[in-house]
Amino acid sequence: MRGSKDSVLSRLKKINPNLFDIHCLAHCFALIGSKAGKFLPNNVDELVTKLSNYFSASPKRTNLLLKIEIELDINNLKILKKAGTRWISIQQCVDRILKLFPAIEKYFMENNDDSSKEKFTKIKSIILR
Repeated sequence: MRGSKDSVLSRLKKINPNLFDIHCLAHCFALIGSKAGKFLPNNVDELVTKLSNYFSASPKRTNLLLKIEIELDINNLKILKKAGTRWISIQQCVDRILKLFPAIEKYFMENNDDSSKEKFTKIKSIILR
C-alpha cells in the first residue's frame, strides 16, 4: 500500500503529485506537537523549569507553599515538572502554575529578600504577556 514504486499511493501521486502519505495519526499528532512546542517562547519553557526546580529543591519552600495554598483554600497541588518525552506536559505544567498563581504570588511577596520579589516580578511578567 505504501511502496515507492508500485503502490496505490505511488499511482495516485502520478495523477496528483501534491498528495502525501499520512501514517499513524497518533504519531503524526505527536510530531506536530513536538514541532509546535519549538515555537513557544523560550521563557515559558524556562519559567516552568525554573519554578519547578526552585520549589522541588527545598522541602521548606514546598511546605511553605503548601501552607499558603491551604490558607487560600487552593487544593493541595504541586508544581509539575515537564517531561521531555511528553509533548503535552508543558500545557499541564502551565495550567498548574496558573491555578497556583495566587499562592505563588503570596509566597514570593511575603518572602523578605529582594531577590525573591525580583524573581516573582519576572515570573509575573512572563505569565501576564
